Amino acid sequence: MASALVLDRIAAWERSGLIDHDLADRLRAIEAGEAPPPLVGDTAIAAAAAPGPAAPPVPASRRRSSGFILEFFAYLGGLFLLLAWYAWFANEVPESESARNRAIAVAAFIPALLLATVGWLLAKRDDEHVRRAAAIAFAVAIPNAGVGTWALLRATVPDAVDDGAAQAIGAAVALALAIAARVRHPSAVTQAALLAAWGVFALLLASWVEASLWRPAYVPDWGDVVDRSADEQLLWNVVRLGWWWLVAAIPAIVMVRRPDRGPGHEARDAVARIGIGAIAVLGSASAAFATYDWSSSRGGEPIFGPWLAAGIMVGVGVVFVLAARVGGSRIHLVTAGVAILVALTYLNVELVVDAVGAPLALLVEGAILLGVALLGWAAGRLITSRAATDVSA
Repeated sequence: MASALVLDRIAAWERSGLIDHDLADRLRAIEAGEAPPPLVGDTAIAAAAAPGPAAPPVPASRRRSSGFILEFFAYLGGLFLLLAWYAWFANEVPESESARNRAIAVAAFIPALLLATVGWLLAKRDDEHVRRAAAIAFAVAIPNAGVGTWALLRATVPDAVDDGAAQAIGAAVALALAIAARVRHPSAVTQAALLAAWGVFALLLASWVEASLWRPAYVPDWGDVVDRSADEQLLWNVVRLGWWWLVAAIPAIVMVRRPDRGPGHEARDAVARIGIGAIAVLGSASAAFATYDWSSSRGGEPIFGPWLAAGIMVGVGVVFVLAARVGGSRIHLVTAGVAILVALTYLNVELVVDAVGAPLALLVEGAILLGVALLGWAAGRLITSRAATDVSA
């Protein structure tokens, strides 16, 4: 039985114009437990025009995944186009050295110019995918510019510029483009490209200077074996060690003096720290583990000796542990762990393998890996707790 109070309210709504007569009859029928009459007039039109239930929104993670897959296919297609360009030139390379270098210069310069232009035009767009494409275009253009410059110098002035100088100049051009790309479009990709270009330039410049200042003699009895005295080797490797530390220190000083606090600076800082650590570890290892006296049956004797060479790498690790302690960065701990791991592995290969054989040396290497991992974990907890204490203070 219909409630009188409800019926009175329906009638009041109808009198005030909140609902029309048709809707009021339907409400009274529903209240009485009867089947409501069909809608007519404006009420029926409004009900028909009312939108149905909205479709559930597509999750953002799914949209990002599909967008990334399509973007990956686009990059893969661009890579195949670039490889096809290189392959076409490789099939048409002339036999003369000068013509071959000119062909290499054209094959490298045209993609470099095209990609650098694309990156420059797309760098300031609002779309995230477009900006990422700009960064990748810059990253591919940088090595092409370096190779093109080297080949052009070898084709145009082969007698005036030796190959080492041409390589260093090409690396300098690539570094200049990397700096311009990083300024135009700050991103993790352009940061990595800049550090890679910096490391390659430092390597080729050092090699050219060393080859220019020190012309080693060759031993006729040993073919291409270089006759270098231990004192000469020691001097050059000390200089090389200092050079690589200077190369690693320059970007580290730039990071401290001019901290990057723009959007996305965390990723760029992480890439910069990884790049600095890679330069320091690889450069120091190339100097610390260098050998001389290649006539030795062991394939060369360590210039610094195994213990001093390993000590140099341990020192590299200690420096990065201190950097992690001061800066509160766990990434420096990874670099420190790699440096210490390299040092201990080198000692294991140099001293343990010949003395006790490979099985025990593998056992020692496993212990080294576990020890470095545990030390890194403990150091990371210490740095995290210290950072939390500083924040709370």
